[in-house]
Amino acid sequence: VDTEYATRIITFFESISEVSFLQPRSGSSIWKTRPPSQLQSKTHVSCLRIENSAAPDTVTCLKAVQPFIPPEDLKSIHLGTLCSLSDRQTVESFAQKAHSLQSLRFSLVLWLPSYEQSLRTASARQRILAGNQSDWSSVVPMLEHVGQTNNSLRDVDIVIQFRSNPETPAPVTGRHALQRLQILDWSLLDRAVSGLMYLKTIRLLICCFSKVDVTNLHTEATAFFKKRLETSTRDILQVNVSENMDIA
Repeated sequence: VDTEYATRIITFFESISEVSFLQPRSGSSIWKTRPPSQLQSKTHVSCLRIENSAAPDTVTCLKAVQPFIPPEDLKSIHLGTLCSLSDRQTVESFAQKAHSLQSLRFSLVLWLPSYEQSLRTASARQRILAGNQSDWSSVVPMLEHVGQTNNSLRDVDIVIQFRSNPETPAPVTGRHALQRLQILDWSLLDRAVSGLMYLKTIRLLICCFSKVDVTNLHTEATAFFKKRLETSTRDILQVNVSENMDIA
């Protein structure tokens, strides 16, 4: 459905517990809708899900639903992939208005060397479809900024999706995944958590699209986080490693 029909369906109700958009698409007239001033009503929604979507689709969908799903009522927001500073700013602006927000989830895509190598020989179309990898340093500070206006956030889930060449041996993929984690600036997460005074749990949901030894990767990643993160972050961190996307 396009947003015209989505608007009609959703605003028919005064209140909805959960609204989910699965793999929303952007880049066409599907997202053209009436100006906000012409909308007849808004619907009180507790949980908004925009799932399994690339960054442009995540952000476009969020902008499209804002006129008829007011963020002020939301208690839970589950988002697809975020990549850049502009993605972060869009979500940040939306989330800062959600004063009752208790749960926030978003995804980051990180490329491993085997994937970057495969893109060098890929066709132009394949490179376009690959999209961009996420800039950790641009996206993660969103948590700190949201915490400055929110005192109800209890749970944060960060889904880290590793992209690798499926032909790469599993032990190599696992080793590269751990190395990729180690070079991220984890002080940004420490700083964010220190500002989220009521945060109870922060989860890192790590996905590898290869038959890696998830038990070994989980053990090594957990040991790394225990050494690297500050006590305030480490004590509330949960780590889950999966060889596919079925981790919810």
